[in-house]
Amino acid sequence: MRYFMWGVSARRWHLFKSATGVTVGQYVEKLRVEKAVHMLRQRVKVASIPRQCGLQSANQLRSLVKKHTGQLPKELTAR
Repeated sequence: MRYFMWGVSARRWHLFKSATGVTVGQYVEKLRVEKAVHMLRQRVKVASIPRQCGLQSANQLRSLVKKHTGQLPKELTAR
């Protein structure tokens, strides 16, 4: 039995990873963090960013921003 997620076959997921070097989940996470970082640099209120970026909470925002940039959100807004 073939595995399907969101109507996409396992073969397509594999092709995506082969082409990009990352999984779809990792790619989406990176896009969300990039949007969040952009918003932080625009001085958008931290409390409103997670919802607008598809994240669950401010804690998740903090964790992912730190993971991807090595900096905390407050360090990015200080620039």
